[in-house]
This record gives sequence, C-alpha cells and structure tokens, in this order.
Amino acid sequence: PVKPQSLVRGFIVRSIFHRARLHAYEVGMAAVCIQRFWRRAGAVANAVDEVLALKRARSNPFASCENPHEVLQRLRQLTSKLYDSEDVRVGLRISTLLARLGVADVE
Repeated sequence: PVKPQSLVRGFIVRSIFHRARLHAYEVGMAAVCIQRFWRRAGAVANAVDEVLALKRARSNPFASCENPHEVLQRLRQLTSKLYDSEDVRVGLRISTLLARLGVADVE
C-alpha cells in the first residue's frame, strides 16, 4: 500500500527536478547565445583589423624605403617642420610666440 504522503513528496520532488531542468536549459541556451554573440563580435573585430592593416599598408608613407636608414632620413625630413634642436621657433604656434613676446590675450 502506497501512502498519500509519499505520493505528495514524490510529486514535489519531481516538480522541483522538472523546474530545475527547465532552468538549466534556459541558462544553457543563454550561455550559448552569449558565446555566439562574442564569437561574432570577435570575427567582426578581426575583419576590421585586417581591413585597417590593408589600409595602413596602402597609405604607408615609408613604403618606398628599402632600408632603415632611408626610413630615418624621411622621418627626419618630416619632423623638421615640427622640431629643430638649433632653432627654437620651429613648430612654435603663433599664440605661444606672441606670449613669449609679451603680447597676451590675442585671439
């Protein structure tokens, strides 16, 4: 003879396990969805990196240089407009020059 109390306890345990199984399925599906999203985002980031690398390769101002010495010469030519160790006025903004001359608040 099966007692009604054991039937109720069995039903309660089975319903708890059923809810736990449904919850585990939902959590698993959410994890898979998140993994797919991050994989897709990673693939997009890799594609963007490749496109930017190709763009940098095409727009490289030192592409015609064959050795490091030529690169350094070209770089020195480009930076001579911005900095010169002998002439302090190179690369100086007008506002800074006027401030050094004593003329302030010129806009």
